[in-house]
Amino acid sequence: MAAALLQHYKEKYASRNEGGWRRLLLALKVMAGFSLVSFILYALFWYGHTYDRELPGKYFDSARDYRQIPFDMLDAYSICKHKTKIRYGSELVRSYIDQHSTRFEPGKGIYKIFMSAHIGSKTYYDEAAVHCFVDPSEFMVSHFRIFEPKRESLMSKALSFF
Repeated sequence: MAAALLQHYKEKYASRNEGGWRRLLLALKVMAGFSLVSFILYALFWYGHTYDRELPGKYFDSARDYRQIPFDMLDAYSICKHKTKIRYGSELVRSYIDQHSTRFEPGKGIYKIFMSAHIGSKTYYDEAAVHCFVDPSEFMVSHFRIFEPKRESLMSKALSFF
C-alpha cells in the first residue's frame, strides 16, 4: 500500500520536482531507521529491567562469615520471599512457609522451600503456592515457580450469568 502510494507520488510529481522526491525519500528512510533503532533500544531497555537472571553467587553476602554462620533454612526462605516480592511487588500481602513440606534435600544438596503467598489487597486476596529450590553451594535459586489459583474465563462467567 505504501509502496503504491510512493510510486503514484513519484509518477505524478517526478517531472516537476525531482530533487524534492529524493529529499522526501531520504526523510522517510531516516524516519524509518530512527523508529526501528528506537524500538530496538526500548525493547532491550525494558527486557533488561524486567528480567531477573539467576547467576551463581547472586545472593552471596561478602560481609558474612559462612564458616561461623552457615547457610541455613532461614537464608533459603529469605531468598524465596525476596524473589516472590520482586515478582508481585505491592500486590504481595504476606507470605508464610509450609513447615510440613519445606526441607533440605541431602541427596541433591538443595533447600526445597514451599510457601503460601497472599496476592491482592488486605481485604481481598488470592492464595498462591510458591515452590522455590535454593542451592546453598552456588548461593542461587535453581527452581522458582508460582502456582496461582485458576480464574474463571469470561465465557464461563457469561454462561453462569444466564
